[in-house]
Amino acid sequence: MTEIKDCLPQEARKHFINLRNIRLEAESGAYRKRLVELRSQIAARNQGRSGWQELEEWKYKEEMSNNLATGYVQDAFDTCSLYEIPVTQSLCDCLVKAVEHLLDIQYQHSLRAQAQGGSDVKVPLSVRSEGQMRARKVMPQIRVMVEKARVEDLKKRTAMVNEQKKTGDTYMQNITQHGGVMNASQTGNVSAQQLTVGDFENLRPALAEMRAFFKTQQESVETDEYVGLLASAEKAAVEKDESKMFGYLKQIPSKAWEIGKVVAPQVLLHYLKLRGLA
Repeated sequence: MTEIKDCLPQEARKHFINLRNIRLEAESGAYRKRLVELRSQIAARNQGRSGWQELEEWKYKEEMSNNLATGYVQDAFDTCSLYEIPVTQSLCDCLVKAVEHLLDIQYQHSLRAQAQGGSDVKVPLSVRSEGQMRARKVMPQIRVMVEKARVEDLKKRTAMVNEQKKTGDTYMQNITQHGGVMNASQTGNVSAQQLTVGDFENLRPALAEMRAFFKTQQESVETDEYVGLLASAEKAAVEKDESKMFGYLKQIPSKAWEIGKVVAPQVLLHYLKLRGLA
């Protein structure tokens, strides 16, 4: 049997279960209160138990069941929002199937409890004649809820992707360090906040190495300028100021980077490529 919690990733299930328990307590309390009030009113009028009362009491129980079903689905979507879980088609299919199972089980439980004499309300004959179809009357509403959530989530994620495209090469990305080479999940510019202390510590000696390389080249106004810019970029790396460091590096023409490619450390080459300088 599929439960609603099973449709969610393992790490998010505990939160959903907490929401589910809170909702169950609230809905059960409201149902019991309505039932007591109805029976008190009928007792005050000295009326015997009637078919109308039986149907009314079942309606209260049915409303509780439907409220729980729609509420649990909402709790699942709230959990998805909190844990940033995509509302995929497979997740939606799982939720619909799980709710159908839940409604069927609740209905069968009511029938068994009545047969065993332990039911708080009776299942009216008119309801029993409809069988499972009566128990699933709320399913069209559930399907609308699920589809609406899926489409809204898809629109939101599509908008996020489009926004990233609009910003061009200046979007944020996570960088990891492997063997002295910076790797990024996507190509594009790296914002200042994305460089870690370790990244700066790897870039600083790489810049120093490039500065030493240009010092060995034939003296000229241009090579002296490159050496000065690299020295300033190296100082900015020590200060952990990526914006200033990039400002110096972008003043070095592409022809200079072409010359230095053969000796440039991979960590620096990768950074230059991400920033569109090489």
